[in-house]
Amino acid sequence: MSKTVDCEVTMPLEVAQAALAVMKKVFMDWDVLNEKPPEFLRHMQDFAYCVERAGGEV
Repeated sequence: MSKTVDCEVTMPLEVAQAALAVMKKVFMDWDVLNEKPPEFLRHMQDFAYCVERAGGEV
């Protein structure tokens, strides 16, 4: 995970957490069906880092 991610909260924390939950579900489905990690995995990790920095649970 990149610690140099510029985090700026532009949405309610609850919305960010819901979006992250959907991304995790998509990742779990992808992981079952494919061998290599999806291209969005790094973005999901960066987003999770920003949600965590904003005080939300990941």
